[in-house]
Amino acid sequence: MRPASPRVEDAIALAARLHSGQRYPSPEAEPYIFHPLRVMLSFVEPAEQMAAVLHDAIEDTELELDDLVAAGYPAEVVGAIECLTQVTLSESLAMRRRWRGLPPSHEAAS
Repeated sequence: MRPASPRVEDAIALAARLHSGQRYPSPEAEPYIFHPLRVMLSFVEPAEQMAAVLHDAIEDTELELDDLVAAGYPAEVVGAIECLTQVTLSESLAMRRRWRGLPPSHEAAS
């Protein structure tokens, strides 16, 4: 018998464990897990919710896509996470500047 695929609850538990101790770069320095949970709550479909709650785990923790595959996460979840982690460095820096309330950097335009 094939083991059951991970559920949304499993993805939440994994994300919470992986982001434990991390703080979100906001004035409140809230626990980081609040960010992926907020993103997850904007989706209805379970696969989308799993991808949303795990979307930063690949970039910010030791988790790798192969770990998700080995754990039985559906291909659509792993594929969505892979797409979300393919952000360029300049896009990432621009996002971080917005989070901190800083104006966009125009250094690249020179």
